Amino acid sequence: METDRRIILVEDTLTQAMLYQHTLEKGGFSVRLARSGKQALELIEKEKPVAILTDINMPEMSGFELARKVKDGDTTSDIIVVLLTTTLSAESIFDCINSGADEISLKGLKDQALVELMESSINRRVEVSPAPIAVEARVSQSGSTSVSIKSDSAQNLRLLLSLYDLMRKMQEN
Repeated sequence: METDRRIILVEDTLTQAMLYQHTLEKGGFSVRLARSGKQALELIEKEKPVAILTDINMPEMSGFELARKVKDGDTTSDIIVVLLTTTLSAESIFDCINSGADEISLKGLKDQALVELMESSINRRVEVSPAPIAVEARVSQSGSTSVSIKSDSAQNLRLLLSLYDLMRKMQEN
């Protein structure tokens, strides 16, 4: 069985969007471009993708908000959401967890690394038995306010594996 390779790329900067679209299409993905979270939601209604690769910082609706809407939807919660960020700060990782996103990636990776990370994202299967365990925690770091995070064990495992893959690609970069 061939893997579904349809993704929606959500990027508000046209040059970035065209670059990512070209890279992913060259890597064998079928890419639909949305310039905003709202546009992405409209595209999802027309043709459901296997994954969404979305920039975090966008006008109107952030990538975090888009991820939450997708993950809360009855017919869209199974879509893999990969957040694209410029930094791996603790705050962005906590926001990623709270958004319900499945995976995280960094801008500025080499083309092949981005393609390989998307390949891993759509092919990764995480099954937790007997049922996902919900986790709610408060995390604080020295000198900063504490942050609440909510997730389940399957999401935690996907994000951990995603970060592991990303760190390997960054070392190769």
